[in-house]
Amino acid sequence: MADMTVTDCNGILTDSGEGEEYSSNEALTFIVEMEEVIPISISFSQNICIEDGFDFLTIWDGLPDSGLLLASITGIDYIPDDLLANSGTVAFVFTSDNSLNLCGFELEWEGLVPLPVPPTLTQLEVETCGITGMTFDMVPAVGCSESTLDSLLIIDGPEVDWNLADAELLCTGDSATGVYIPFNTPTTGNCQWSLQPPKNVRNAGDS
Repeated sequence: MADMTVTDCNGILTDSGEGEEYSSNEALTFIVEMEEVIPISISFSQNICIEDGFDFLTIWDGLPDSGLLLASITGIDYIPDDLLANSGTVAFVFTSDNSLNLCGFELEWEGLVPLPVPPTLTQLEVETCGITGMTFDMVPAVGCSESTLDSLLIIDGPEVDWNLADAELLCTGDSATGVYIPFNTPTTGNCQWSLQPPKNVRNAGDS
């Protein structure tokens, strides 16, 4: 542990002793700031050993003093409860006095990226027999450079009618606002299909 700020989506934080005893008279602040406001989970996988009532690990949802105090941890031979910071920032402050030094702590943090929501596809107009494909509006628009149609699926209806391999995103600049899906052969009758649109996935913690 050291005075620093990181933007990593996940990681492990240990006291300054890194498995050995931490030092006297420490006052260290380690801050994790996500690039987007997402929850950050904090968990301990092993017992802590921090001089009870004299040395402290305080954990803040947000910045120290101005944020919400989640925990003030001191003592030995127990595993603290899991914590959740919702502001997108979590601060760890460790202080020690000038006497007894112990083996400290190890914790993990992880930014909880929300699951992507596929856009909704809406047929732009009523088509007639003999068409060679269909154009769909896509809401919300997704980034063209971040998206592919690899996850486009037919989940109901005759899949053989569609040529998914040649489906195209319809882009304006870097915004994909629609998709065109050709048929393998021109339509000759009325059919119904259910489509699962592509998912646009981006890790909110990427730096």
